[in-house]
Amino acid sequence: MDYKKVDRILFSRRLILFKYGTRTNVDALGPDRDIKVSSMRVGLKVEHRFNDLCWAYLAGGLSFARNLEIEDLQSNSLQEDDIDAAPFVQFGLNLRY
Repeated sequence: MDYKKVDRILFSRRLILFKYGTRTNVDALGPDRDIKVSSMRVGLKVEHRFNDLCWAYLAGGLSFARNLEIEDLQSNSLQEDDIDAAPFVQFGLNLRY
């Protein structure tokens, strides 16, 4: 990650490995499933400091190497799919103290 601070604005370039997993029961009668999603993201993040506590940010880039995997509770693979690369945009507020 690189960054450059200009007065109250912070620019940063990022490469992030993103992994997420959850266990879900699709319906009350069906079995539980493990759902795993992974991807890599590369992008640019711009942050603006309003004061010492509050920062706003805007980030955008490309999400690639995306994968979806669904398994039963015995780790048997039920479905595995590659997902096409796609752009992403994020924005929000951070409180830093």
